[in-house]
Amino acid sequence: AGGFRISGRWPYASGLDHCGWALLAARVPVGTAGRTTLQYLFLVPRSDFRIEDTWHVSGLKGTGTNTIVGEDAFVPDHSASTEADTARLRRDPACSNSGTTYRYPWGLMLAYAIAAPAIGMARAALDHYIDFVRARLGDADPDGPGNPHAHIRIARSRTTLDVVEARFAGNLEALRLAIEAPEGPSIDLRARCRWEASWMVACCADEIRAIFEAMGAGAIFEQHPVQRLFRDIHALKAHRINDTESTGENFGRLQVGLANREFFL
Repeated sequence: AGGFRISGRWPYASGLDHCGWALLAARVPVGTAGRTTLQYLFLVPRSDFRIEDTWHVSGLKGTGTNTIVGEDAFVPDHSASTEADTARLRRDPACSNSGTTYRYPWGLMLAYAIAAPAIGMARAALDHYIDFVRARLGDADPDGPGNPHAHIRIARSRTTLDVVEARFAGNLEALRLAIEAPEGPSIDLRARCRWEASWMVACCADEIRAIFEAMGAGAIFEQHPVQRLFRDIHALKAHRINDTESTGENFGRLQVGLANREFFL
């Protein structure tokens, strides 16, 4: 009474070493027969779980995305919410946090929190490539031809990343304005922003891959910064939230009048 007791293992928990709390998902039986379950989110303090060192991976090694292990942790009612209520932006009337920050769709913000470092990775890869091309010029005539293919690649990457970054900022501004309005953000806006977040990550991965390949064998050595960016962006892109097929299909179906099927909006 007055809460829940949860036990289990929760992998893929990033930044655990710096967190005082964890938000854990679990299914809770409902009804007398217990045959139906609801997905809940539980806010659990660091003292109620332990960390298992499982993050031995090829990319994003620094995120410390280890596994949470909880055993019979008590979670009071006020620290629990159904995932559906959270996704639909339903707020407990007793909650005093009424500011704009607390009205952002959490699933959508997760997508943008993941897309942001992807842009930074791609910008860093392009900077390294520009330095690489400059170094190859050496004492060559500054008015000479240089490497036209490299110049085109730089132009394409620069423009692609400028467009991605502008879209990133524009979408967040559109969401802010919609959240401050009485009606809140529409499903269409949320679906578009969700799809475009995954598209941004895909664009960044494409640019890093092209740069990695263009830099030749020198980039495959462990000390080379671009090979790390190559590994990191592909580890980041593997996150389920970056699936362009599902997010694109969902946004497209809304355009022809079909119902939304994406939960993390």
